[in-house]
Amino acid sequence: MLHLSRSATLDGYARVTRDLGHDPVALVAEVGLPPACLTDPDLKIPTSAVLELFNLTAERIGAVDFGLRVARTRQFSNLGAVALIMREQPNVRQTLRVLAENIWAQAEGLSITTEESDGMAILSASIAHPAGTPVRQNIELAIAVVVGLLRRFLGPQWAPEMVLFTHRKPARMALHVEIFGRAPVFGQDLNAIVMRSVDLDAEIPEADPGAAAQLTRYLEFVAGHRSADFAEKVKRMVCVLLPDGGARADHVARQLGMDRRTLHRRLARQGTSFSELVQRERSELAQAYIAAGDRSLTEIAGLLGFSCLSAFSRWRRSVL
Repeated sequence: MLHLSRSATLDGYARVTRDLGHDPVALVAEVGLPPACLTDPDLKIPTSAVLELFNLTAERIGAVDFGLRVARTRQFSNLGAVALIMREQPNVRQTLRVLAENIWAQAEGLSITTEESDGMAILSASIAHPAGTPVRQNIELAIAVVVGLLRRFLGPQWAPEMVLFTHRKPARMALHVEIFGRAPVFGQDLNAIVMRSVDLDAEIPEADPGAAAQLTRYLEFVAGHRSADFAEKVKRMVCVLLPDGGARADHVARQLGMDRRTLHRRLARQGTSFSELVQRERSELAQAYIAAGDRSLTEIAGLLGFSCLSAFSRWRRSVL
């Protein structure tokens, strides 16, 4: 499935790249993007090319924190109409709901979810990507942008309780600490911000629900309605639930407010099945984890929902 992003996702890229002594026009050309993507924020460009561009640039420059450097240049207005709708919500919880529901208009393939338990909230971010494509730069960029959005509503001194990343710890973390207000924890099972649930209840005093409704209609007019891809939604849930062993049809069906039979019927109408989606997600993640080379096979087995290494090894021989 081809995911597209607004070229606004490259906002700040050219400036940071030039400041580091490299030619952004030459680099975007190298990944097959037009030069206009650096100046026109509303071009539609492949999300996979954006991922490739950030990874290539970080390697070429030798800046493992390149995504964070770009994040530091971002303004609230970068999100366009989505930012305006967020601004008119009654509280922070609703702003995040708007962001999660509409982030596709900015970057297809980027997903943001919120889960709450015992007074804490976990805001997770994931990016659909071709197997073996590193997403470190773009994940760090996305998490940093969300922290920046939260500070707009909670105050410039606000900091998350924890920041989690799946990739390995860099040699230097000065910029991470500067941006997040604390050192992230690396090598985790998900990319996420951990914050207090009470912060989600913070009110936005000047919110205007009427303006929010009008802006939502405007966004639909400009960006169109997102096509309802039920299979893609199930696949994203499988990705989140695999490490805990919860990627079962009955569990996913309950999460979606339906029974197992309805889940299977809706997937069949799209020409797929639950087991096929699980196999596909496991294959993509397994290839990405193995290519990264920073996890043991036992760790990878757990992240893919296998009870033991031998079960993972048997599956790997039959599938990969």
